[in-house]
Amino acid sequence: MARIWVHNDGKPIPIAMRDQLFQPFSRLGRESGEVEGSGVDLVISKRLMEMMGGAIGLDEDVTEGSTFWIEVPLDQDPHPA
Repeated sequence: MARIWVHNDGKPIPIAMRDQLFQPFSRLGRESGEVEGSGVDLVISKRLMEMMGGAIGLDEDVTEGSTFWIEVPLDQDPHPA
């Protein structure tokens, strides 16, 4: 597996809301915020990662921003016989 991290410097995701993170249409209490969205991007990302045999998650450090990671398999043959 290869792991790729993406970090942003925005508001950290509270630990109490992490169970809602990959739920459809969940905006984690920011529905009335200035950033538009429907709350499905992480759900779609998780499903895509799982279909490819990978995974997606959020690092435990919540002091500054958020760090997401994805894991993708390296040993899949792109041209199966």
